[in-house]
Amino acid sequence: QALKYFAEHEDPCEDEIAQILDHIEDPKIHLAPLMVLQILSAHKSKPFGVVKDYVIRILQRERDAMEEDEQAIEKFQRETSDMRKEIEELTTKPTTFMPSRDLMLPAVHFLCKHSYHE
Repeated sequence: QALKYFAEHEDPCEDEIAQILDHIEDPKIHLAPLMVLQILSAHKSKPFGVVKDYVIRILQRERDAMEEDEQAIEKFQRETSDMRKEIEELTTKPTTFMPSRDLMLPAVHFLCKHSYHE
C-alpha cells in the first residue's frame, strides 16, 4: 500500500520508493517483482531510475540461484552416472569376496560387498 501511495503521488518520491523497495525485498514481505513493476509503471511520472537498483538486485539474485541450481544438477547427474555404473558392474560382473580370518561358514555375501555370518 505504501508503494502504491508513493507511486500515485505527484512528486517523484525517489528516496521513499527506494526505502520501500528495500523493505519489499525482505523474505517476510516478499512482493513479486512483477507486481512492483506493474504498480510503478502504472504512473508515468516515476522515472525508471527509481527501480533500476531494485531490478538489478532481483536479477542478480535470480542469476545466482540459477547458477546454484545448475551446479546441483551437474552434481546429481554425476552421482546418477556413478550409481548406474555401479549397478551395471554389480549385475554383470562377478564379485570376489576376500576371506577374512574371523569369518566362519555359513556366511552370506551381499552385493554391497559386506558379509554376515552366525
